[in-house]
Amino acid sequence: MLLTTFKILLLIQVILKYKKVLTQFDMFCNVMLTELLNWTMIKRNSKHRFGGQREWISSVIGKNLLAGTLTRFGRWINDRLDDYEYGHTIKQIAK
Repeated sequence: MLLTTFKILLLIQVILKYKKVLTQFDMFCNVMLTELLNWTMIKRNSKHRFGGQREWISSVIGKNLLAGTLTRFGRWINDRLDDYEYGHTIKQIAK
């Protein structure tokens, strides 16, 4: 019983560290790939640009989805994220 509890706590720690690393990597890519993301995923007239240091890529996609300024590729990426979690990009706006 004690060993099982220990394994569960260890697994939770690993998951939380993994999530934190992925979150930081997402924000890093948002900054480092600014030009590529802006060029391929959003229209030129978009007010919501990639490149914010504290913003997730999904959040920018969600803002552009609501504004109607995603390119065809941006909409395709949004659809793939919806396959993962329905409404994922819209949910990320509030975070």
